Amino acid sequence: MHLKLCGHGGLLRVLMVLSLGVAAYGCSRPKESLPFQSTLWQQRVGVRHKMLDDLKENHLTVGMPRESIIGLLGDPDKELDATEFDRPIPGVKWHLYYTLDYRELGAFDCAYFVVDLSEDKKYVGAAVFTN
Repeated sequence: MHLKLCGHGGLLRVLMVLSLGVAAYGCSRPKESLPFQSTLWQQRVGVRHKMLDDLKENHLTVGMPRESIIGLLGDPDKELDATEFDRPIPGVKWHLYYTLDYRELGAFDCAYFVVDLSEDKKYVGAAVFTN
């Protein structure tokens, strides 16, 4: 039996089906997560993304002071004055940046967990920034 893949877009159809299957598998894989561990967070950038859900849900609370956040996460990789950006976020004065493994998050070249602080350096929120 001879399978003709090239005629009438057959090869293209096979490639499209394979691509959809790979994409569906990637989207349906369960996200691996870990409970937040301060020591592990501070020592291994490569596992930080796995601890984000637990960190945000159970360890960071609105109004938490900067010193407590630093005690939990360690020194940030960078700290920036949020009001120097083109579009400052109301109520946010400072950003603390913690490096994440960008390859694990599907980012192009960088990924950060950004902690937002108010003018009096209290926690107001956090988000993942990728590029």
